[in-house]
Amino acid sequence: VVDEKVLNVFHNSYHISWVKDYIKPSTMKKFGIKLDILNQRIIIPTRGSNGDLIGIRARSLNKEMVDKGFKYMPLKHNGVLYNFPMGSVLYGLYENMENIKRIKKIVLFEGEKSALALDSFYNGSGIGVAVGGSSFSSKQLDLIKNLPIEEVVIALDKEWEEVGSPLEKYYAEKIKKVFRDKLDPYCNVSVIHDMEGLLEEKDSPTDKGFDTWQRLWDNRLYISETGG
Repeated sequence: VVDEKVLNVFHNSYHISWVKDYIKPSTMKKFGIKLDILNQRIIIPTRGSNGDLIGIRARSLNKEMVDKGFKYMPLKHNGVLYNFPMGSVLYGLYENMENIKRIKKIVLFEGEKSALALDSFYNGSGIGVAVGGSSFSSKQLDLIKNLPIEEVVIALDKEWEEVGSPLEKYYAEKIKKVFRDKLDPYCNVSVIHDMEGLLEEKDSPTDKGFDTWQRLWDNRLYISETGG
């Protein structure tokens, strides 16, 4: 558990680049997003399901750092590294817990920004969490098993260009093995799978705005044994 006081040194300001990416200031406030003006970083606190601050990530706004591959890094401040095992948590679960319980669905994204954008699309009623990549740990599975939900929606970044291509089939099989097979005994499982070319390669399902997201959501594919 991280001392909350470290967050007090950063500004309650929200970078325009994230606003342009469909993330409202009200959502950033809800999730405790802050700005490190001096070091040109967006500060991303991560909380456990009980609300404890367990780590902090930083999104660099410095082009040179981004070009070197340091776009997202654990926060280092005053010699302290605020890293944590990303597979031990579902980012956004604490903030969205009541929505998830009420709607009885949860959406699994790769990155934090997608969970934030979904919350903005629904004016604070988001049900998205981030798994921190395209893997899915036993700890994350345990967190989902303990939720009173009926459906898990897998919404990973698009890693292929053409439907029917070997790459698309590879990623479809990966989703089945990494996510569906683990989740299937506990709930219905569906997947956001772009069959219409609405997204570019590497896009998250939220990257093209609400209308595109809604179309993807409405056309999601049920891939659980019980869901068809």
